[in-house]
Amino acid sequence: MAVDQPDTPSAARVLFGPFELNLSERSLKKAEEVIPLGARAFDILATLIDRAGEIVSKHELIARVWPGVTVEEGSLRVHLSALRKALGDGQFGRKYIANVQGRGYSFVAPVARPEAEQHKTSALARGSNLPIALGGMMIGRDDVVVQIRTRLSVERLITILGAGGIGKTTVALAVGHAALADFSGAVFFLDLSVLRSKDQIVSALAHTLGLVAQPGDPEEVLLEFLRSRRALLILDSCEHLVEQAAQIADRICQNAPDVCLLATSREALRTAGERVFRLQPLDWPPEQAEQTADEILSYPATRLFVERASARGIDLALGADDAVFVAEICRRLDGIPLAIELAAGRAAIFGVRDTAARLTSYLDLLKLGRRTASPRHQTLRATLDWSHDLLSEVERAVLRRVAIFTGFFTLEAALAVADQEGTGRSDVTDAVGSLVEKSLIEARIASQGASYRLLDTTRSYALEKLIANGEHDSIATRHQYER
Repeated sequence: MAVDQPDTPSAARVLFGPFELNLSERSLKKAEEVIPLGARAFDILATLIDRAGEIVSKHELIARVWPGVTVEEGSLRVHLSALRKALGDGQFGRKYIANVQGRGYSFVAPVARPEAEQHKTSALARGSNLPIALGGMMIGRDDVVVQIRTRLSVERLITILGAGGIGKTTVALAVGHAALADFSGAVFFLDLSVLRSKDQIVSALAHTLGLVAQPGDPEEVLLEFLRSRRALLILDSCEHLVEQAAQIADRICQNAPDVCLLATSREALRTAGERVFRLQPLDWPPEQAEQTADEILSYPATRLFVERASARGIDLALGADDAVFVAEICRRLDGIPLAIELAAGRAAIFGVRDTAARLTSYLDLLKLGRRTASPRHQTLRATLDWSHDLLSEVERAVLRRVAIFTGFFTLEAALAVADQEGTGRSDVTDAVGSLVEKSLIEARIASQGASYRLLDTTRSYALEKLIANGEHDSIATRHQYER
């Protein structure tokens, strides 16, 4: 049974790369030559193009292409392989279908949909596409959501900045839902993590807005479409395309005066008019004696831990002693929500005390996460891998070398351990600054000067890199003499 296709003339033909997909005729052409394509492969392509720029899960694809039939994932892979072969996917630098590990597939090439004149419209073509609000899962961020929503009334481009796993996407979605009335429902969400170029951002954003493609430069068409409209655009996970996202955000701000943008990134866009909101870790109990269980559990970090453990079916009726261990876990995990969630999952298996005792090996302990999360958020290691992979070689070298410090360190101390042949003092200085901007090093500016530190989870990860690179002993020796 074929996928139901839209019956409007605007959806009859779809152009991408050198191809033309005709949904009415169920044909795929390249330079007027018909490309043979099986019925299932055609339906898979039509489904992915209908959701271009979005992630379509394997289950959704199977349900659309094989409605009412039980089909193994292997059949889907076979037809996808045939489809990719027909498209020449991956050849000559052309990429059409991305496999998003653990989540599904996404059509990532720019798409054009020539439409009949009578189907053109001057209104936003669809309502908000915001995912379901995670407000019931969000703890300790209500004030933050109010602050950002209020600032959007006077600031048109806000970037929520913070380390991986700190909850930027969760907060951005909460702000989007809170601001729906402010923008008459025109709030749109775009996940940039599956995109790989500026053209793909433009194409995916146009599709998200329901903009039917028109002749001309796609970016100019998008800007013209937004020029007289009021909307809030949420650009999520900009860090791997930060320059391209900055260019598009800047042009939207210049050309569409009633459009606001809310970005999430581990690095600021650094464009005119941008205002950064640095998202802080959740507050955790200070290390002090004589705290009751109620006092310990009044902090957002510990409340999150207990809520996540309870969600796993474990009733944590904590006495004062166990509450102390929960506080220790949250402190050692620096109040990072993702790390706390993963630790709570382990506590549901091993108990609170054993989990606290085993936190000396953070990353091995915290290797299980939410299966439905994006790959970069499923585990703490994946979150850190995502940031590490975006670094230059010099930045990677400096990050792993400064992991030798257990607490705050000065720039001079960083120079003493990280300045080596091939990595000069100016390189180290620039790298430290860049790592601060990319939310991998925390800076503390005081009257006596600046100092820096790595979050414990980041430090543990970077130490692994230091050891794997064979540098631990030499850097430890440098550190000893530096002191």
